Amino acid sequence: MTKKTQEQQRDVEVRYLDDQDSQTGSATVGYQFKGLGMIINDGISIGSSGAALVQTDTQTAIPAMFLTPTKQIFTGTLYGDPAMSTPGFTEENLIDLLQSRFDNLGQTTELVMYADSNLKRYLSRFFAKYKLNVQGYTTVVRSETEAQTAKTFALYGADVYETDFGNMLVEIMQWAPKSTADNVSTVGRGYVLNLEQLQLRPSGRWMTHQELEDRGAGPRGLIESIIGHEYGDPRTHAKIDPSALHP
Repeated sequence: MTKKTQEQQRDVEVRYLDDQDSQTGSATVGYQFKGLGMIINDGISIGSSGAALVQTDTQTAIPAMFLTPTKQIFTGTLYGDPAMSTPGFTEENLIDLLQSRFDNLGQTTELVMYADSNLKRYLSRFFAKYKLNVQGYTTVVRSETEAQTAKTFALYGADVYETDFGNMLVEIMQWAPKSTADNVSTVGRGYVLNLEQLQLRPSGRWMTHQELEDRGAGPRGLIESIIGHEYGDPRTHAKIDPSALHP
């Protein structure tokens, strides 16, 4: 039961983070809710999916006036190449995302970025722990002298990024969507979320266990969850969805 419960929790997380639209269930197809990739979406930006994410379910389609602004979605190359005049994702890009979010819906105290392993490594290398003094030359390590608190230990592996538009906690996520061009590695997906407007909404069943008839092969059971999620105003979130890692 423990293993199957963990498996279902991972299934929910994978589904929650993907780019799929919602759909009505039938005798052969189950109901499904919108993934975060579809929610934080302007309908025109092309990132790792290789195509714009178009809403197909008219019952749950987000009205045009509430779509995430294009300024809050990054879809370029993650790592830049000065020789090819491709800057990649810069600190200025991140500030632009956060400023646009602030201009739309104001300040929040619950701003978190969930980043895949490539994006988390990139942010730690170029934003949080190092500072470029001259582009293309030596980096200067930023080192903190303050004592670590118990809260810091609890957030091991996370970074706190301080900006004029609020502090943002950066945490790693494992089940980010895959690129259609490369089904092995992710390309740097990240969701910037205002957690004040997010919640999971179970509909009577959340990891419930039901015993089934023993037909001679030992005890059987069903672990079932029926859930949805509330995402609030899509304009209060942002997305980093690079089309590729390198130029």
